[in-house]
Amino acid sequence: MWRDRLARDRFAPSAEPKRWEEATFSPLRGRWWHLYERFGVEVAPRANGLSATRRAGEILADLDRRARLRCRLLVVVAALLVACDREPGEAPASASPASASPRSVVQDFYAATIAQRVTGAPTAAQLTSLAPYLSDTLRALLVAARQRTEADAARDPNEKPAFVEGDLFSSLFEGPNAVEVVADSTRGDQQVVTVRMTSTTANPPVRWTDRVVLMKERGRYVIDDVEYAGTWDFASKGTLRASIVEGLATSP
Repeated sequence: MWRDRLARDRFAPSAEPKRWEEATFSPLRGRWWHLYERFGVEVAPRANGLSATRRAGEILADLDRRARLRCRLLVVVAALLVACDREPGEAPASASPASASPRSVVQDFYAATIAQRVTGAPTAAQLTSLAPYLSDTLRALLVAARQRTEADAARDPNEKPAFVEGDLFSSLFEGPNAVEVVADSTRGDQQVVTVRMTSTTANPPVRWTDRVVLMKERGRYVIDDVEYAGTWDFASKGTLRASIVEGLATSP
C-alpha cells in the first residue's frame, strides 16, 4: 500500500529520493498524492515549490495529451464502424438525391431535428434518420458522443452524463423551432449556408443566425459542421465538431 511506502520513505534510511518526504514540504503535496493514487505517477519534486509546480505542469500536460489521444482513437474507431455499415461508394439509406442543393439539404435536416425534438447527442434511432444529411466524420463524432452519454449514465446514474441535453446543432441551448435558409456561398471546396433560426418558446421570441458547412461526399452534399454565430452571453461558441471533440476529451 502507498501508506506503508510513505511511512518507510519517511522513517527508514534509503538511497532512493525521498519523494514523499520532499513532497510534504511542497504546496502541491495533495496533488502528488492524487496523481500517485489515481494514475500511479511517481514523482520526486524538490522542496522548492516552483520546481514542484513545473513538474506538476509537465505531468498534467502529459495526462491531457493522453486524454486527447484516447478521444482521437475513439473517433477513428467510430468512423471505421460507420464506414463498415455500407459498401464502398454506397450512399446512406434514404440519402438526399445527388441533385439536392445545399440549401435544401440544410432545410430538410433542421426540419427533421425539430420534428424529432432532438436534444443532446441523437439517439441511435434519431441518428439513423439524420445520417443521410451528415458527413461520415460528423456522423462518427455523434456516434461517439452518444456512446459517451450511455457510458456516463451506466457508470454513475446520479450524475448528469455528457451530451445528454442541449441542442448541438445551433447556438441556443433550447434549439430553434423554426428555420429559414437566407444565403449560401462557396468556401474553397465547401458550401456555407446561412440559416436564420427562431425559438418562440421564449418571450419575446429569440432570433439569430448560424452557418452550416457542407461538403460533397459520394456525389451528394452533406453537412460536415455547424458554426455557432449567436451573440448573447450564453450562446454556444465555436463549432459543432470542436465542441464534440472537446467534450469527448474531457475525463469522465
